[in-house]
Amino acid sequence: MRERGNMQEAQSIDPQRLRDGFAVYMIGAGGAGMSAIATVLIEMGCKVEGSDLKDSSYVRRLRDLGAAIGLGHRARNLGDCQVVVKSSAIRHDNPEVQEAQRRGIPIISRAQMLATIMAGRKGIAVAGTHGKTTTTAIVACVLKECGVDPSYLIGGELKEIGGNAHYGKGEFVVAEADESDGSLLCLRPEIAVLTNVDWDHTDYFDSLDGTATVFREFLDLLSREGFAVICGDDPTARGVGESFRASGRNVIFYGQAPDNNYRFEITSARAEGSAFRVMLGEEKLLDVTTRLPGVYNAYNSTAAFAVAHRLGFDLDDIARGMENCRGVRRRFELIGERSGVTVIDDYAHHPTEVKAVLDMAREITSGRVVVVFQPHRYSRTRMLHRLFGESFDGAGLVVVTDIFSAGEDPEPGVTGNLIADSICERDSSRDVVYIESRSELARGVVNMLEPGDVVITMGAGDITRCAREILDLLPEGEG
Repeated sequence: MRERGNMQEAQSIDPQRLRDGFAVYMIGAGGAGMSAIATVLIEMGCKVEGSDLKDSSYVRRLRDLGAAIGLGHRARNLGDCQVVVKSSAIRHDNPEVQEAQRRGIPIISRAQMLATIMAGRKGIAVAGTHGKTTTTAIVACVLKECGVDPSYLIGGELKEIGGNAHYGKGEFVVAEADESDGSLLCLRPEIAVLTNVDWDHTDYFDSLDGTATVFREFLDLLSREGFAVICGDDPTARGVGESFRASGRNVIFYGQAPDNNYRFEITSARAEGSAFRVMLGEEKLLDVTTRLPGVYNAYNSTAAFAVAHRLGFDLDDIARGMENCRGVRRRFELIGERSGVTVIDDYAHHPTEVKAVLDMAREITSGRVVVVFQPHRYSRTRMLHRLFGESFDGAGLVVVTDIFSAGEDPEPGVTGNLIADSICERDSSRDVVYIESRSELARGVVNMLEPGDVVITMGAGDITRCAREILDLLPEGEG
């Protein structure tokens, strides 16, 4: 595991300063997490400026809120800001970082600014390798329905509002706790959710044990009066939770297995959503129908339920919040249908996530599932390509394109073809195609489609644009 010294050495900001025109400059403002923080800072009364490399819906929304967000990183962009917040994707040789250092302007990480926003309120931090964004969204929706006007910062766009953040008047702040660089250790929440523990972010973590250690350290940062809601069906998360409980702390387990405190039982699974029953021990608490399909979304919803129920909110209000939550964009999001072909877009970029999405697809469709996969980061592809080879068993056709670097430097011999080869090694009969060029991807996919196919674009990079490109290239008609 990499050293965390740079994170710990950065300066902190007094929470009382975040008001009345306090000037903040955001480097990498267009990222999901950074734009959420920028939105909340604007609503708190701060003056927000910043930059990103490219235009996006997040950048445009910040501009609509009054932020001055430029494209490109240049030393001259820094005005009279009082603090610089930088995304974890920003390197130390970034010209804006160097200019801030030259001028003696404090530079803090995204997580440190999130911790500053959370200070003085009751923080609910959602952690875990998978499912953080959706679970955070459901918690926020439930608390809103319970009438407490929470603040929330989500790493994706809520479908209800098309945004990802809000600064509320209530006492709760709901946010994702990002483990990708260990920065979740900046937070001091009162309540934590741990959805699962898996080995990811291989540029930072060298093993599953290293990942689990950071999550265990994170739980130790909870207030003594707080509690942790942990998925008891995930073996590593269960181990982390049992260790935390053994230290005398309050731990609540959820899942399907009978040894969990809160259990759920699926009663209906459809493309439009799932119905399930929530139990506390042997006591039935709630029958709920959500708009979120798939077993893993039942896990996410049960985690949110456990948080709200332990806080003492009314069962009917909790149920309405769960039922009304439409989830987050890029999580099994229907883009459209044309010529008998259904196009879906999903953020899955880890072997476990890919398998979960395909399991859900097989539950709700009888057609051929065509996956268009863009690997994310050279380090992840190099370390996990064999696991990726095992994760596409539910697909009838897999189309792999080249790697979205996410700021990493290329590595010799590491391309998307590593994953395509690993799939073929797993099952030589599986239909796998490698299309290296992103610009040729959509047309290449359309040429292989048949009526009845369900196409799922997957990845954390710009593959999301390919979903719309595929839909637009399909001929009109029912096929």
